[in-house]
Amino acid sequence: MATFGGFTAAVLTAAELNTAGGAWSTWTPTIASWTQGNGTVVAVYEQVGRTVNCYVLITWGTTSSGFIGTVSLPKTAARSGALGSAYIVDSGSASYPGICQVSSTTVTSVFCFGSAAAYAGAAALSATVPFTFATADNVSLSLTYEAAADGT
Repeated sequence: MATFGGFTAAVLTAAELNTAGGAWSTWTPTIASWTQGNGTVVAVYEQVGRTVNCYVLITWGTTSSGFIGTVSLPKTAARSGALGSAYIVDSGSASYPGICQVSSTTVTSVFCFGSAAAYAGAAALSATVPFTFATADNVSLSLTYEAAADGT
């Protein structure tokens, strides 16, 4: 028996293989500590078996406010702790690398890297960390984690 992308069979058909790794799905994440206003959110994911890959791009508009506290996941995670990458952009000024971490089975928290001490550390985003967010600033997240259940 072979298992791939949630299918279990002695032989996988071409139709079954074509559904695995196809177009990504969209979802509307809940974003804590942020008011979208006229800002934009692009959120897509794919699930193959229990592996979930997701990407989120959050861009501030002229009426957006706040910062990114947590972002809901498209599928419930098997456990907390998975790490992904974050990129935080102060439009026209600077950019900051960071990480996102599955902080519960339903949300990811976002951190940026800093070097206030002898070693680089990660600080949670806030109203002023790493800067005060304004029009055209953005945060992008890319994360892979294990889902609590197989995809269908």
